[in-house]
Amino acid sequence: MGKLIQLNSIPKILELGDRNENLRRRRDSINKRLKEIEEIKKNIFKK
Repeated sequence: MGKLIQLNSIPKILELGDRNENLRRRRDSINKRLKEIEEIKKNIFKK
């Protein structure tokens, strides 16, 4: 019985890893966009 539970939990761990990777990528791209927006705002206010 114990072995079945362990085998079933492995895919969930892998799935969580993928989800964390996706979240990290999304956060990185959001941060990149925010930096771009900040640059645009700086350029607008310089004029």
